[in-house]
Amino acid sequence: MNIGKDGELNEPKQHWEMVRADNQFEDTAQWLWEGAREYFRWCDENPIITQKVITSGKEVGKLVKLQTIRPYNIKALCIHVGVTMEYFRDVRALDDESSIFYQTVSKILYIIYVQNVEMGAIGEYNDLFDKYPEL
Repeated sequence: MNIGKDGELNEPKQHWEMVRADNQFEDTAQWLWEGAREYFRWCDENPIITQKVITSGKEVGKLVKLQTIRPYNIKALCIHVGVTMEYFRDVRALDDESSIFYQTVSKILYIIYVQNVEMGAIGEYNDLFDKYPEL
């Protein structure tokens, strides 16, 4: 979370601003896992900031900033790591559960799925959000 000197929430950087254009692709499960961890960490450290007007009480009309946990997203992960959705689909299509690539891709997809379902279950995300998995 990025809090300024004045105690106010600062707007986080946009994801695309921190993605390097020169992603060096390494075809290793370790490289993919480290890239996913870096992406998850970025999401956790950069919540989505929204503004809302208070509609009742003593502070009615006041504009306040609210933060929401940034959902993990497979397409944003692909941008971050520098791979395509097809890369993930191809690894999963091999259906070789003994493959370290298959296990790594599965773990990444499960982490994304679980975070989305859990946050949807507690009302942090729109309840339609977790009903349409991307892969």
